[in-house]
Amino acid sequence: MSSLKSLIVAALALFVIGFTLLILASQLRAEEYTAVLFDRMTIGELEQKSFETSEPITIHINAIGAGRRESDDLYAYGWILNNNTREPEWIMDYDNTTGVQRKSNIREFDGDVRLDRGSFTAFFYPGNPFSAGVNISLEDFGDVFTIIGDALSDHDEVTDEFKIEITTDSQAFSVIGRPSPSDDRMVLQLLATDDDYYESEGMTLTKQVPLRIYAVGEYSRGDKTMVDYAWIVDADSREKVWMMERWNTELAGGARKNRMSDEVVTLPAGDYIVYCSTDDSHSPAEWNMAPPYDPYGWGVTIFVEDPNDASSVKPYSDEQSSREILSITRVGNSEYEARYFTLKKPAELHIYAIGEYDNYGDDFADYAWIENRKSFERVWEMGDRNTEHAGGASKNRKFVGNVKFAPGDYVVYYVTDDSHAYRDWNSSPPADQRNYGITIYGVGSGFDKSIVEVTDRPAKDGNALASITAVGSDEEESQSFTLDRRTKVRIYAIGEGVKNEMYDYAWIEDSETGRIVWEMTYRRTEHAGGANKNRMVNDVIELDKGAYEVYYITDDSHAFGDWNSSKPDDQTHWGVTITIVN
Repeated sequence: MSSLKSLIVAALALFVIGFTLLILASQLRAEEYTAVLFDRMTIGELEQKSFETSEPITIHINAIGAGRRESDDLYAYGWILNNNTREPEWIMDYDNTTGVQRKSNIREFDGDVRLDRGSFTAFFYPGNPFSAGVNISLEDFGDVFTIIGDALSDHDEVTDEFKIEITTDSQAFSVIGRPSPSDDRMVLQLLATDDDYYESEGMTLTKQVPLRIYAVGEYSRGDKTMVDYAWIVDADSREKVWMMERWNTELAGGARKNRMSDEVVTLPAGDYIVYCSTDDSHSPAEWNMAPPYDPYGWGVTIFVEDPNDASSVKPYSDEQSSREILSITRVGNSEYEARYFTLKKPAELHIYAIGEYDNYGDDFADYAWIENRKSFERVWEMGDRNTEHAGGASKNRKFVGNVKFAPGDYVVYYVTDDSHAYRDWNSSPPADQRNYGITIYGVGSGFDKSIVEVTDRPAKDGNALASITAVGSDEEESQSFTLDRRTKVRIYAIGEGVKNEMYDYAWIEDSETGRIVWEMTYRRTEHAGGANKNRMVNDVIELDKGAYEVYYITDDSHAFGDWNSSKPDDQTHWGVTITIVN
């Protein structure tokens, strides 16, 4: 009997203790408050709220997101970013969430997270299964219809269930506005806050300095290149010293196209220009897929490794514009422009040209080239091997480099076809739209501009014997010239020919005998750019002393100003030009 009483007393004691603990727990729970809450979110719009902790604390997170059965990735999820380290402290993923039975794609996180003292930002991205960048593996076509059906039936209903709630009982937690950079090691920052962003900023290193370069951007698997990215050039030589590429970046969280670079690069003393560029989609202005874990780091930030080196990095104002020699920019559709320059001494020139590459025709549609005016030979041109992606659509290409020129007379050409040019783009424009065309600069701070003479029209050539150019359809023109001794001459002619027969062409006759001494035959010619029927010849021959007549004839179609197919590269020389070769 006594043992029974003892058991009853013990049971009552346990009941009292348990009841007391429940009361205490409820009182403690009542002291907790909701510090951050995101709910009723709009699909595709990133939610964020920043906060600080004045001491290490524990927070409780209840978050509801979503993921597909066919993928381990979530398309609606939350995370917390450390604003100082730029690394996530907590990420909601498939492994740390559980499924909600009534919804096959709903996932829930409910647990505690420990945070040190610092500054943080809580994010939630309510994406959808088709634009969040999730990795979906389909077994068969039946899965396709299942996914589409789930999205159509669940999507609107699930939207109201997405949420993230952060609760805490700590007074060390405080909500703040978006934090501003506070790292005294930061020396330069270009943050791309919008689409079609293109900015640059200069810096001078007074000594060799190790720099930490932190950059977040976008890689296009289709174009196989970075489309939102940063790069650094030497201000004097304009050569790249660092660029954000796929090989030196890693996944940045969110969609797989988000890439980040975080590396230390040591640069010698000198002047540098930092560039940052974005295309026309997927930026902090509007994400078309899941954003990276550090969405507001989109762009480039540069730090010194040693805070004592910060004084060795100073602002620099780019002086390249003062070395500009000529420019043909903001070029629209169906344009053909030329500028002429003469070099009095050998010089190294920096060429910056942007154009359009026709991926289907395997050739350039909008591009630049430079010719020697005496020989009509191309000394430089934009090509598929010497150009790189210029931002935007993959067909946007640019040449950025230095080219050495001998003394002489040159002509710079820029030509566009009838689509995709300045202010009339049919695809995403290049990053530097305003400089669509070509610009030429002198290289180096000591470049002497007095050695260059630039004109809109060619200077008169004392070696010219005859020039019949810009010939229209259904015309026949001729010019006479005389040689007082046996002379070596250059014949440069452009015309039309198909299947071994010429329709627009030139020939030279001896004025006394009428004998043809030279003729532009199909076998002498090569492709002149544009349509295959555009033909060009650049011959050097010797003519005896005497009088000559040069003729040029065209048929009733496809000539200067009356093209029925793609025009040649050098359309203004449609005709024939004869010069003396020194």
